[in-house]
Amino acid sequence: MKKFVLILVSGLILTIFVLFNYFLWVSGEEVERYKEQVESLKEDQAVDKNARESEYNNFMLQLSQRNETIENLSKQVNTLKDNTSKAEQDKQLQVAEIEERNHVIRKLLLQSDLTDMKDVVKRWTEAIDSGKYDDAFKLQYPRRPTQEEAKTLSDFSESFKNKIQSFKWKSIDLYNGELPSDLKGSIVLEAHIEVKKVPDAISVKFSDGINKRYFIIGLYEDNWIISDIKDVL
Repeated sequence: MKKFVLILVSGLILTIFVLFNYFLWVSGEEVERYKEQVESLKEDQAVDKNARESEYNNFMLQLSQRNETIENLSKQVNTLKDNTSKAEQDKQLQVAEIEERNHVIRKLLLQSDLTDMKDVVKRWTEAIDSGKYDDAFKLQYPRRPTQEEAKTLSDFSESFKNKIQSFKWKSIDLYNGELPSDLKGSIVLEAHIEVKKVPDAISVKFSDGINKRYFIIGLYEDNWIISDIKDVL
């Protein structure tokens, strides 16, 4: 009986010892797994922290660059404003100077003998009237004509040939009205020309009767020429 009890107690102790070791083994594995999970979590948090810090640093760098760009643009805008203001002041000063110069020129012209300038217009109308279209053309284009200008001469002649019967100037005077901006400072003569067309003539730039034309006078090699002819100003 004593042996049976001893065997039973020994078996129980052995079983308890085995179970205790088993539980220690299982607990050890769980602790290791837990440690591994903790270490992995720490690594993930460290990576996430580094990523956030990198994003933050990039954001701050971009913000700094944008602020610098805005500051540079603001400086450029202020510089442009200053330049625009100065340019506007210079423009107003130039306009005032041009108007004053034009006033002086017009006053001098009114006091001067315009015979030579008027004579250019007279010779032009008389050349048209007598059919000497080349002579009239030379009063507008005095240099030796190029190939392109030769075609212009041909077109010029055709615009009068067999279309104009009579072409007489009636009056030629200095134009004293307000000039458009593109003619400021120019010498402009206002001429009245009496025209008689060939019956049934077409594509004629002049009508029967009195025609008003404006002759812009220029200089070429110290000689007065007709630099342009306008219907209206």
